[in-house]
Amino acid sequence: MSAGRITESMTGRRLLADLNASTGLVSKYQRQISSGRRMEKPSDDPLATHTAMRLRSELQGLANDRRSISDAKGWLDTTEAALGSITEVVHRTNELALQGSNGTMAQKDRNKIADEIDQLIETAKSAANASYGGRFVFSGTDTDQQPYTVGGPDAWNGDTGGAIYRTVGAGQTITVNVRGEDVLGSGGADGKLLSTMRDLAANLRSGNLAAIRANDISALQTNLEEVTSARGIVGALTTRIESANDRLAQIEEDTTGLLSEAEDTDIAKALIQLTTQQSVYQAALKSGQTLIQPSLLDFIR
Repeated sequence: MSAGRITESMTGRRLLADLNASTGLVSKYQRQISSGRRMEKPSDDPLATHTAMRLRSELQGLANDRRSISDAKGWLDTTEAALGSITEVVHRTNELALQGSNGTMAQKDRNKIADEIDQLIETAKSAANASYGGRFVFSGTDTDQQPYTVGGPDAWNGDTGGAIYRTVGAGQTITVNVRGEDVLGSGGADGKLLSTMRDLAANLRSGNLAAIRANDISALQTNLEEVTSARGIVGALTTRIESANDRLAQIEEDTTGLLSEAEDTDIAKALIQLTTQQSVYQAALKSGQTLIQPSLLDFIR
């Protein structure tokens, strides 16, 4: 059987197909460079598309965890600031207790000290009414309820239910709340700070110096230890979430890099491919000039 004859028409059609293919590749690499995206549709690279979807899901989870950490950090910072104010109240109350226990002080001066302690009680309750994002941080789980009534009874109005948790990583949660009842107490004879301060004010007004020296001053030291312990817990939690945030930030950076490798255009590589295809296109045009009549070449151009 004799070989088929290659006609000028067949050559022209093949040249047109090659030129169209080359033009398509030039256009493809131009779009990749201008958009910064390597893939225009999933079928361009199914494996990379699947990888990109998984990485995006991981990044969303990381973003959620970091938002939770940010909320926890704000909550703990608010708690620490309030506990700092309460610590100052305890120190001032202790100074006043020592002054008032001096037997040479006139009773009218002890009454003035008692009045100041009354004001310090309200200051402590005001500090414990601190809120973050519209939520009271010392109210237990009932964060819409103001924990203490300033100018009113010393009862704690919070919820004795469970703790408030925040997620700080995959399967990791921390407790972020300190209950006001555990620091200031709820009035009455519970031995907490408000109770101690009320007893101290009453003993100052009655001139019961023995009770101040034997009970109130030592009770204040115990209350100070309780506040300090709460601050220590808050500080440790703050350190933990800061460490978790740093760890998640590194994971997020690494994951973003992997996503970029899967989706983004390698500009240097794309420029080389674009230049190569442009050269191929120009070479095909020149080659066609030697094979096809000028009229057809003109038509192509």
